[in-house]
Order: sequence, then C-alpha cells, then structure tokens
Amino acid sequence: MKPFGRFKLLRRLTKMQTGIELTLVGHCEVRCTKHCPWEVFQCRYGNPDEMMTMDTLKKILANIPKGSFIKFAGFSEPLTNQDCIDMMQYAIDMGFKVKLFTTLYGLKEEDIEKLCNLKLYDVCLHVPDPNGVVKHPGYPWYNDAVMRIVQSQPRVYFSIMNDMFVTCHREDFIRGKKSKRWILPRFCYKWIIPTPIIMPNGDTYFCCMDFGLNYYMGNILSEDYWSLVKKSKIPTKMCKQCYEGISLKQAIKRILL
Repeated sequence: MKPFGRFKLLRRLTKMQTGIELTLVGHCEVRCTKHCPWEVFQCRYGNPDEMMTMDTLKKILANIPKGSFIKFAGFSEPLTNQDCIDMMQYAIDMGFKVKLFTTLYGLKEEDIEKLCNLKLYDVCLHVPDPNGVVKHPGYPWYNDAVMRIVQSQPRVYFSIMNDMFVTCHREDFIRGKKSKRWILPRFCYKWIIPTPIIMPNGDTYFCCMDFGLNYYMGNILSEDYWSLVKKSKIPTKMCKQCYEGISLKQAIKRILL
C-alpha cells in the first residue's frame, strides 16, 4: 500500500506539513539501550564514523518542499556532529521550520550561546533519568545549559525515561522480540504525509521506527521528496507492532482539523 499523500486532493484537505528527519551521525554514543535499538541501526548502516556534511545538507534541502519542517534527531544524537548548529542555522535561513531532539551530548560549552540564539520551531530535551537509561556526559555546565535553552526557546518540552515513560516498544519489535500485534495496522499520520528519515549519505527510509533500515525509499540526493514518496510503500508489517498508531477517529481529526 502506497502513502495516501500522493493524491493531491487529500493533500489539500489535510493541514499536515511535509517534513523530514535527519540522522547526522552513523552511530550513537548516548545508547539508551533499554528503549532504543541503536545497535541494530549501527550494524545495518555499516558506517559508524560517517558524518553528514554541510554540503550534503544543502543538497538535501534543495529537494525538500519549501516550508517543510526539518527535525534534527534521527537514530543518533545530532549534536555529536560538530556542524549541527551551523546546519540548523542554514535550514532556518532557508525558511524551514527546524526542530531539535537532543540530550545535549556533544554540545561544547562555548556553543551554548550559539544554540540558544537559534530561532527553533521547537526543542525536545531528553533529560537524565533515575534509572540511568540515557548516558549523559555529566557536563558541569549541563543544568545551566538546560535553563538557558528553556529561557531562550518558545517551545520546549521534555522526554525522560523514568517509570512514567510510555514506550512504543520499538526496542522489542526491532530486536525481533515478542511484541503486541494488532490484526490490522493502526493508522499513522505518516501514511498521509510521510516524514522520511535520512542518513548521513542521503539514503532515505520511510519511518523513524525503522532502525533495521528495511524500508528503503531511495536517495534524497538524487530524487526530490515527492518522487520518493510516490514510489514508496507503507511498512504495514512494522505498523502492526508499533504503538505510535492512532484510532480511525483520531486520524480523521488529525487530518481535517
């Protein structure tokens, strides 16, 4: 089954935005192993030392619809790529809505001000938890950096893998462990307007849950966003196991409201 967003009429009806998610590094040093199958991605990608370059980012953005959101997150901590802040600034200057999901791992103290001065659309801070799931570097200036980001950015929310954390169980179905399955896949907003996840070399995959890199769409460096979407297929097998899906009633509201 192909994404419904290939139909222009449906795209006009929905208010959902086009967007992409970027993986800037071929490995992740944070390694939230309990809830994140980072090792599956690292093994399947096979280029752990590869970093997305500014030149690659510029080529990617040239193939993305104007006004899209660009999420700096992916399968690894974005700030471990030392060009991340400059990349976000470039995307903002090009008119994209830039989102950042980060633990702040890799951020240098001298770059805090530079990060705070960015006009980001929203920021998710993945903060330390009492169970030690996320391996934070323990910067002595970490608390100050968090407070400065909260004070400088208009939309900041938090993720914490404590006892209240609700997992989507990607750590189970990606690793091949038993996970709850629905007879039919629950509806996902990406069925309408996909948010492809892009690797450092431009390889593009349908979903941010696809740590196994099984649902390849093509390479965004050689084809534009809509060309990749039109020939892609919805990963229904994975959708049957993912808790990110929503009910049909919720889907109608998401699409039309």
